Amino acid sequence: MKKIVLLAVAGALMVIGISGCGMTGAAQHSIQTQVQLNKANYTIAKKGVYGVATTGSALCSIPLGDSSLWRKAMADLHKNAKLGGSQALANVTWDFKFTSYLGFWCVKQATVSADVIQFTGQ
Repeated sequence: MKKIVLLAVAGALMVIGISGCGMTGAAQHSIQTQVQLNKANYTIAKKGVYGVATTGSALCSIPLGDSSLWRKAMADLHKNAKLGGSQALANVTWDFKFTSYLGFWCVKQATVSADVIQFTGQ
């Protein structure tokens, strides 16, 4: 009887461990600043600038590291964009990726990407 219970528990753990889970998606963020981009008053200075932040967790529930992914990804974006005078971010998008490795280790990754526009003053 003990052997059957032990085998059942081991089998259940294997099924849980083998079945991974994954999720991708995007979150849209809106800023209420109004800028007129319908005229030829800007140029695209840089395309596809991005920032990334990653953190992991043991057993997919015990965080090991800072969990403020959004803030870190945005700070990384600003560092990579190197905004100058009369420049701004446009077409900002967020991507979130969650990866589970047999339920023992999980990785969360946030990526924010944008284009840098330069206002021409027209």
